[in-house]
Amino acid sequence: MKKRRDSIEAPSISFGKLFSNNFFLIKTVFKASPGAILLYAFEKFRVEFMVFFEHTYLIKTVLDCVQNKRPFEEALIPILIIAGILIVTSVLGSITGQWLNPKATLAAETALKNMIFDKAKDVDLKNFDDPEYYNDFNLTVDQVPELVAYILDIIAVAASALGTFATTGVYFAIESVPVFLLVLASSVLYLFLAVAANKMRYRRRAAAKKYHRRLEYVRRMFYLPDYAKEIRLGRGIKESGFRKYEETNDEMIGELSDRSKRILAIDTSNWAIQTVLLDFGTTLFLVYEALVKKSIDYTAVIVLMNATWRLSRSFRNIVYKIATSAENCLYVEKIRSFLNTENTIVSEKNLPVGKAPCSLELRDVVFRYVDGGDNVINGVSLKMEPGEKIALVGSNGAGKTTLIKLIMRLYDPNSGEIFLDGVNIKDYAVEEYRRNIGVVFQDFNIYAATVAENVVMNTYAHDDDAAVDSALRHSGFGKRLDSTARGLDTELTKEFDDEGINLSGGESQMIAIARAFYRDSGIVILDEPSSALDPISEYNFNKNMAEAAKDRTVIFISHRLSTTRLADRIIVLENGAVAEEGTHDDLLEKHGRYYEMWHAQADKYEM
Repeated sequence: MKKRRDSIEAPSISFGKLFSNNFFLIKTVFKASPGAILLYAFEKFRVEFMVFFEHTYLIKTVLDCVQNKRPFEEALIPILIIAGILIVTSVLGSITGQWLNPKATLAAETALKNMIFDKAKDVDLKNFDDPEYYNDFNLTVDQVPELVAYILDIIAVAASALGTFATTGVYFAIESVPVFLLVLASSVLYLFLAVAANKMRYRRRAAAKKYHRRLEYVRRMFYLPDYAKEIRLGRGIKESGFRKYEETNDEMIGELSDRSKRILAIDTSNWAIQTVLLDFGTTLFLVYEALVKKSIDYTAVIVLMNATWRLSRSFRNIVYKIATSAENCLYVEKIRSFLNTENTIVSEKNLPVGKAPCSLELRDVVFRYVDGGDNVINGVSLKMEPGEKIALVGSNGAGKTTLIKLIMRLYDPNSGEIFLDGVNIKDYAVEEYRRNIGVVFQDFNIYAATVAENVVMNTYAHDDDAAVDSALRHSGFGKRLDSTARGLDTELTKEFDDEGINLSGGESQMIAIARAFYRDSGIVILDEPSSALDPISEYNFNKNMAEAAKDRTVIFISHRLSTTRLADRIIVLENGAVAEEGTHDDLLEKHGRYYEMWHAQADKYEM
């Protein structure tokens, strides 16, 4: 356990990096809501300006009048003036606190998350195979609200400090330089101790992240509908979830307790030193100046002690923000690093892709997910003619879905090449190349959006209803669509609409299939397209697919070999390589792997 704790170190942050990261956040926040930010900063400056006149100038004026027995009017006039100003400006403070601040916060959080999500949709898929990268991504998104709150605090503290130094600071420079220096010295000491404590806080949070991810998984088991039925039927898995939750909590408490004790020790020491050095030190100095040296009067003692607290508070706020900046800037660094991640799936030539049925060729393609790991694809070579229908079959783990990902250029091969219409796919513009492929993955998702938006996979303005409706009917969803009151505008799931509908597994798969039919693509890829369909729906789907994709190159993966009879050619994969190739009848005559798979299923159908 100790070894694990020591391995989590907080990287040091230079002043230049500190400034750069804070400037990045300030620029992002200001761009999101410039007017609100300016008024927010002005309000913080105004408050400190008024505090000086209320707690320093007014108190000094009133005490001078009392001590020197001046007329009541000399004290009343400044009291009424400042009271009037406070009443008027409090309206501005209310507007800032209740309207501008929440508006600026929400706008900044939205802007920053949009930047992250926009990058996430384009980042290389291989990055999400790395648990450390995935953890960093989650940490990045989770920290956005805290970072926005942090940078707004920075703006508030800077504006407040400017107001304090422009008033109380100037007052000290005139009245008592030694007290000013004492406040500065205590603040520097506070800075060193606070930086040390916040580095430990960063390590503690980084250490806790992996535990939070495990705990969140167990939580999802008990509140997501995906798990609800199995949790209720299988007591063993429920008990296993409880056990993992308790074990993870115990591990987390054990690892984090030592870190918390060290942080508490530093924070307590800092508080004790500040109390002795600043509070008692300043009091003794001012009392000595008044009673022994008689260099100041009693009014000055009271006013200076009051002003010392405000100046000290302003210094400490600045110092605290500098100290916490070291921790927060590490999170900002993760965000900027994520946003600056360079993709390896790029194209230098950015060639356009034709819309006609495409030929596709793989030449000795080799691929592994992990450098140094086993090959998942082993020297696959095959060619597909325009408009040809190809079925990929094989046992689980044979490499079928991986081969599809390579064809879609979600990954690049470790060696070998893939050609579309005789051109290396690396030469095509990446987004345009992928748009030319209509694909349905086995692990597709249904989104909390309308039926039409789930098909189009974008915002939808009813400008293509006929094509969306046709795609849904070709996928077999037509009867279900006709049964809804709102048709294409029907919301799927009840996440955002209580009148939304939840689909069965087969209906969800029909929506996913409709996506592939809708796209004007030269290639259609279907991964287990009929796995959730009943036999009648599967028959209708096969008939509709043959009609809808008659002018397209089609690749489909299926464990239901009844579907493969539709294919012009069947490719049997085994251990990442092509084991057999041919038509349905040709492969049955060979009495090879396909023959075994076909008759294993045929026997079951007979039973």
